[in-house]
Amino acid sequence: MADAGGGAVAGFVWSRRHTVALVVLCSVAAPVRAAGWRWVFLVNLPLGAAVIAAALRVLPADPGAGFPGPGPRGSRLRRFDLRRFDLGGALSVTAGASVLAYAVAQTGTHAWGSGRTIGLLIVAAVLLGYFVLHEWRVAADPLLPLSLCRNRSVAGANVVSALLGSAMFAVFYATTLYMQQVLHYSALRTGLAYLPFGTSILVAAGVAPALVTLAGIRLTSVAGSAISIAGLFLLARVPATGQLLTDIIVPTVVVGFGAGLVIVPTSVAAMSGVEAARHGVASALLNVSRQLGGALGLAVIATITAGVSARAAAAGHTVPDALTGGFHAGFAVSAALVIAGLAAAAVLLREDGRGERLNLIELQAGG
Repeated sequence: MADAGGGAVAGFVWSRRHTVALVVLCSVAAPVRAAGWRWVFLVNLPLGAAVIAAALRVLPADPGAGFPGPGPRGSRLRRFDLRRFDLGGALSVTAGASVLAYAVAQTGTHAWGSGRTIGLLIVAAVLLGYFVLHEWRVAADPLLPLSLCRNRSVAGANVVSALLGSAMFAVFYATTLYMQQVLHYSALRTGLAYLPFGTSILVAAGVAPALVTLAGIRLTSVAGSAISIAGLFLLARVPATGQLLTDIIVPTVVVGFGAGLVIVPTSVAAMSGVEAARHGVASALLNVSRQLGGALGLAVIATITAGVSARAAAAGHTVPDALTGGFHAGFAVSAALVIAGLAAAAVLLREDGRGERLNLIELQAGG
């Protein structure tokens, strides 16, 4: 299990980072509300500048591929060799994923069968198809070595993570709108309501290594998915007159705890059987699967939610009831995605990890 350390630690850090982010967002909610919501986009600027300054000062220069020689005298950076960078792969997959997400998101105003939507889907398919061909036949140093996708454990971890990411992004979206548009919570109260959610992910990610040792990667992932599904079914039943504890905190804590249990085993599975030189690529692929799955899932679920709410309003339902009906549909679709993820975990993931000691600190040192 030592060779999977980077991924396991990445999963733990991923959950901890999001918990800390929730705390930070809650602390800035009041001043942002006073200054205007657009100021929220400026919150990351000083944080990003601090990270860049710290990285240049603290991190050692990377002598790896793509950085073959020293940079300017006194610099901790090294020259970047564009000849080794898979620019064609990066551009085609980024453009393809972006067009696909946009094609889905704009179906609220342009039907699936419209020429515009069909055209966008064709463009996305061509771009993503070219990306696969480029990685297979053209790229000298491919952005995504396709051999990784033939690894059953790696493929399973990425499928499960993409489906879970889709559901989690949608939970944040629908729950936030439910609290603000239906229950009329302020931005600060909405942010504070997410603290138990983030904490539950953090706690579960800390417990998960012991569960992997006891039950293995597959059963831990299946159990975590089942717990999240239960929480999503609770969310799919929230009333238009919901209460903070019973209709928001309890369901989201259940969803978050289950998701936290899935993060660590899938991170370990994503590194299983991958040679050390490709751990970075495998870890990046897992992160892309989470983020891209979340973006595409959110686009689909947001479209479904808006459509159901619009039809309910047109049928004469009150605004709170119509909105709540749309959110119910969104939570139900999220549950269906996690059910698909549970099935993928049961079929594709292996029983690795059972009876083995999984220590995140030691794994990080060994990774």
